[in-house]
Amino acid sequence: MAQDAKQDFQYLLDASATYRQAAKPLPAQRAVETWWPALMLQIGDCPLICRQSFINEVMSMPNYAALPSANHWVLGVANLRGELLPLVDVAAFLGLSVTPSHSRRVLVCYHNEQWLGLVVDAVFGMQRLKDEQLDRDPACPTQALQAFAEQSAIVRRRRHWLLDIDQLVNDELFTEVGRQPEAPASLQKQG
Repeated sequence: MAQDAKQDFQYLLDASATYRQAAKPLPAQRAVETWWPALMLQIGDCPLICRQSFINEVMSMPNYAALPSANHWVLGVANLRGELLPLVDVAAFLGLSVTPSHSRRVLVCYHNEQWLGLVVDAVFGMQRLKDEQLDRDPACPTQALQAFAEQSAIVRRRRHWLLDIDQLVNDELFTEVGRQPEAPASLQKQG
């Protein structure tokens, strides 16, 4: 019986060798290109792109309740399917002129276990990009955006700057939602 087992095992080894010799080679390995979806948008006069991975959805401007003690760039809070959605006007935060328009959109993000609505001037669609398409020159022409848009790419024959949403929402000034109370005139230093 032990002899039969040895013969069976040898038969399997021979069959394996025969199949390996007759097998076709694997196809040539190609470098895998990594594409990522980008959302094309605009803040002020600056065309931007942002990584879609930061955005949960895009919606039109909802009705919202204003927060009277908040900074001027915090528009208020809206109801997003039963969740509070703080609305932040990115152009106002950056000190750019804000023109009310029907094309304004809200980029809904989930950041630090909280919903956040970033109001932008327009959203134009999506585009797939590769990291190789990004470069650091030229600098963003909108001075206020330069700290948050350090790279750019040519998309649809036009240069767009990559808005780093993570850097924007983690900015120290951005996270200060409430206004700092002003000291009464009698307590302010005389120059």
